[in-house]
Amino acid sequence: MRHCWSLTESEWFEAKSAAYNIDAPGTTGERQKIELAQDVARFANAEHDAVLVIGLKEGKEHAVEAVTPVPIGAISADRYRAVLDARIIPPVEGLLLEQIELGGGVGLLMLSIPRQAEALQPFLVHGAVVGDKVEGAFFSIVRRRGEGSIVTNAAQIHAYIVAGRAFLRNHSAGGSS
Repeated sequence: MRHCWSLTESEWFEAKSAAYNIDAPGTTGERQKIELAQDVARFANAEHDAVLVIGLKEGKEHAVEAVTPVPIGAISADRYRAVLDARIIPPVEGLLLEQIELGGGVGLLMLSIPRQAEALQPFLVHGAVVGDKVEGAFFSIVRRRGEGSIVTNAAQIHAYIVAGRAFLRNHSAGGSS
């Protein structure tokens, strides 16, 4: 089927052709939960309102080329929200999850991530995937850049901590403002 619109992955849009397998047992399920949380946190740490849609296939040059509906049972908005609430710190303000039923037991899931207040950033993801391992005690900070992402490195995290300590020190020494 041909369409007259063009939508490409960008700083504010991502398409996923398959559901995250968050109900899989063991490491597979944990990896999928972390990947879901990282995909949402990337947008929460960015500078734009954003949308992630599960059930759209990306083709050449990151353009959406087809609707690929997924089983409704695999895209429960409540289960996805529970994963995101457990994995992303702080919770994403105004996060909207909308299940779109297309009939025949299939549909799409749209996650709308509004631009977040800078004071809430960075959003941390509890857990990290390092090579083939899932590290539950680790955390990650990821941001969206174009259709890709960048990871916050240790030096940047240290700078956040130092700036926060300096702020607290200055405000506690001089009293509250």
